[in-house]
Amino acid sequence: TIVSAVAAIRSRWKAGSIVGNAENINHFIGEIYFLRAFEYFKKLQSLGDFPIIKTTIPDNNALLTEASKRMPRTEVARFILSDLDSAITLLKVNAPDGKKSRISKAAAQLIKSRVALYEGTWLKYFKGTAFVPNGPEWPGASKDYNAGYQYPSGSIDAEIDFLLGQAMEAAQAVSSSVQL
Repeated sequence: TIVSAVAAIRSRWKAGSIVGNAENINHFIGEIYFLRAFEYFKKLQSLGDFPIIKTTIPDNNALLTEASKRMPRTEVARFILSDLDSAITLLKVNAPDGKKSRISKAAAQLIKSRVALYEGTWLKYFKGTAFVPNGPEWPGASKDYNAGYQYPSGSIDAEIDFLLGQAMEAAQAVSSSVQL
């Protein structure tokens, strides 16, 4: 899976055991971050709260059960944005081989804008319902690992502002770098 690929390749990359053109290696690792973020975005759209898995987990029922705890959707969105930030940092403006079919920095910025806009507007329009963390009858509140959940920005309104700000910044980065 993409999760285990990211974990395995990242450890080899950090250890310096991947050899070749450093810029190209960084670009390809950026593509992997992008692909993991994109897969998580699809899960966020279809399921909302979702487990965040960053490493390969051994085939052990207790470990798998522990890792399968659903995290609040805002945490999943922030994980996706973090992966996209890593991708943006590593990706080149143009693909290493000059082909247009590769993932570029602008593509990662566009998806970042889309993810932040999606989650920011979701929180805005579903605020006060069971669909958002800490809403009335939010199913995650009954889980011990989500009890007393606090938004990373402090409140739902601050989280909405953060996400919509991220969407605008990423969209601005693309619109100012691409000639129409």
